[in-house]
Amino acid sequence: MIDLLIARLKGFLLDPVETFRKSRNDDSRLLVIYFGALFLLNAILSVLSGLFFGVGNMLLPSGMSLGAAARLTGFFILMIYSVIFILLLSAWIHLWVYLFGGRKGIMQTFKAILYGDTPNLLLGWIPFIGIIFTLWSLVLGCTGNPRAPGNLYP
Repeated sequence: MIDLLIARLKGFLLDPVETFRKSRNDDSRLLVIYFGALFLLNAILSVLSGLFFGVGNMLLPSGMSLGAAARLTGFFILMIYSVIFILLLSAWIHLWVYLFGGRKGIMQTFKAILYGDTPNLLLGWIPFIGIIFTLWSLVLGCTGNPRAPGNLYP
């Protein structure tokens, strides 16, 4: 299982077209483990980069900082909101895929969005350049969906 997760991770970074083809028949258990591991890694690295670069304090008045309890609470709230956001985003995109003729099911859309989010989850936490990986994830999520306009695999 670990070998397959690492293969998917490398594949979505280096050869997304072939990896999308190979992942068509992945079960939901693998998807949840893959996404959960990447999501947790991203959350931890985001918090650490926020502490190191002071990103979390940028919106506070000068001289103020957040305490440990506030940061921890914010961390868990952000994790919950992120999971809800990815579920809603997948449902929204699937609605449009369905309207344009996609009939492979919402699970295929969900897979495309989650697997396509690999660059963002792995490297999107890096301050200032993380936006590049976020945009690349958006492209992968949209083009990796079967029957979506501009898809990468038949």
